[in-house]
Amino acid sequence: MLAMLRLVVGLLLCASLAVASAAGLTITSPAPKETVHDNAGNVNVVLSVEDGAVLPPGYRIRLLLDGEPAAPDNSRTRFQLSGVDRGSHELQALIVDNDGRVLTRSAPVTFYMWQASRRNPSGP
Repeated sequence: MLAMLRLVVGLLLCASLAVASAAGLTITSPAPKETVHDNAGNVNVVLSVEDGAVLPPGYRIRLLLDGEPAAPDNSRTRFQLSGVDRGSHELQALIVDNDGRVLTRSAPVTFYMWQASRRNPSGP
């Protein structure tokens, strides 16, 4: 009986891993090469998971800004970043398991942060 239970649990874990690793992860906002206008450096990041797949329990989304974690890992598909400096930035999202292993990566998205000039805040 115990062997049968272990087999069932193992199959369920494999099925969960297959769902997460097969899920396509896409950054839908900001759009590639989009210019975000915000003097405080706020950026709303929206992700989509292919076919509305649900992350198995314990799996999280990690958002990277310029290759570094930008927010705590979580299971939501929306992030609010603040304090992003002016200039060009790259976002990428990862699905990670409980051990931090990367299962899926989104394509990187480059966006531009625009902030009013400190010298001439009303424009050129």
